[in-house]
Amino acid sequence: MKKLILGLFAIVIVAMTSCSSVRIVPQAKSIGNAVRFQELNLTNADYSVLNTISAEATISVTYHSDKSIEVKDMDNTFSYKLKSVGKKGSGVFMLDKTEGVIRGGFLSNNLSSIDLTCPEDVSIGVALYRIISMSQQMGADGLVEPVMSTNIEGTSGSIGKMTVVYKTTVSAKPVKLKVTGK
Repeated sequence: MKKLILGLFAIVIVAMTSCSSVRIVPQAKSIGNAVRFQELNLTNADYSVLNTISAEATISVTYHSDKSIEVKDMDNTFSYKLKSVGKKGSGVFMLDKTEGVIRGGFLSNNLSSIDLTCPEDVSIGVALYRIISMSQQMGADGLVEPVMSTNIEGTSGSIGKMTVVYKTTVSAKPVKLKVTGK
């Protein structure tokens, strides 16, 4: 009986403290229309393809011996730290610190969210946000066949921590539809 009461007390304490310390990473999202040429079903007179554009995102991730993870955009637009909770190796994290805003982009045929524990997701989302913003500034209506590549650019480490750099490049051809039928 004593163990049951202590167990319930521990659950109540965890629930009270976890609710009062909820942290959220500020995020902004943009969605771009990804178009394949076959889907356009238009003639050359209906649209114009603008020059190919590219955007990059470089994310530095430091893994600490206490299983915490620090993630930082190399352009200094955001950073956050995840602290491991639960059993070692359980893969459960709690947000510990945040700075800035993660601006993530998604393509309409691949709506998603960013998994903060997956640096590759973060890198891809940031690069997509940047190319969508570039295409909007050009007045484009969509992106034709975007190509994404993510590389691990380098690793370094010392006792108790290891840093990995993820670099994602996205390139695409913005498409501008011509207005007809006034």
